[in-house]
Parts: sequence; C-alpha cells; structure tokens
Amino acid sequence: MRKSDVFLIESDRSGNRLSLNGQSIARFATLDAAEGEANMVANRAVPGASLRFELDFKWTLTDLEIRAATLERASTTMTVLNGERDLADSALGMRMKEKLEDVLKLRRKAVARFCRMAELEQDLVEEWLSDTTDVERYSAWRRHERWLVAALNDWRQATDALLSALEKR
Repeated sequence: MRKSDVFLIESDRSGNRLSLNGQSIARFATLDAAEGEANMVANRAVPGASLRFELDFKWTLTDLEIRAATLERASTTMTVLNGERDLADSALGMRMKEKLEDVLKLRRKAVARFCRMAELEQDLVEEWLSDTTDVERYSAWRRHERWLVAALNDWRQATDALLSALEKR
C-alpha cells in the first residue's frame, strides 16, 4: 500500500510557512530554508528522497505564493522508521527536541554561572566576617552580591524558557 505526504510552502511578505499534510511544521525566513527542512523531513522518512517544489499558486496582489511537493512512499516504511507515528508528528517532534536541547543548554550554562557566583559570594562573605572592619572586603562582597542576583535571574529566565518549551510539546 502506498501513501502520499503533501508538503506545502506558503510564502508571503512575513516569511515561508512549511506544512505537511495540513499540519504546520515551522516558519522560515527564506524559501531555501523551508525547502531544506522539508527535504530533511522527507529524507528521514525515505532515505535518499528528494523533493522538488513547484509553484502551484501565485497571487500578486498580496505576494502570496504556494509551492507543493508530494512524497510517495510505502506505508510499511514509516512503520519501521517511526513506530507507526505520522510523518508530520515526527517532524514536529524533531523540531521540538532541537528547541528543548537549545533551551537545556542555555539553562545548564546559567546554572553553572550561578553556582560559580554563589561559591565566590560565599568566599567573600567568609572573608568579610573574619574581619568586619575591612570596608574593602564588604564593598567587594556587596558588588559581587549584585552579580549573584543577576546570575540567579539568568537561571530563572532559562528555567522559564524550559517550562514554556515543555508546555508546547
């Protein structure tokens, strides 16, 4: 049994929206980027597949252009590759995984920075407490305290971005 998957790229002034079987995958700044992503998705489904997009519709009044490409494949191929998941769901899942990996990387950096700042802050506090009359040590600690708070805010933003990305899954 054969199955057809239809890739559409709708291009207008705001960008290029790639969809697969009517389900939006992503928005791209350039037509080449949208076509490249479509080919990557098709290649994951059918190794060696290459899509050729053709202009199907053009409306000059709004600069709307719609290009389409069809991927024909045996339905058993996708069962083996994706565990019976739909190709569009697979493409969306891959893009979400990439986004989550980026967000997790940023969060890891923020956590590492916060831990370094907290350790340094603790050292400064202990130095100051050993001699509370040393104004220079107190000033250094107060300056560093602001950096620690900034690092904590970076961690909070990274955590919020992670939670937001997880909610969109």
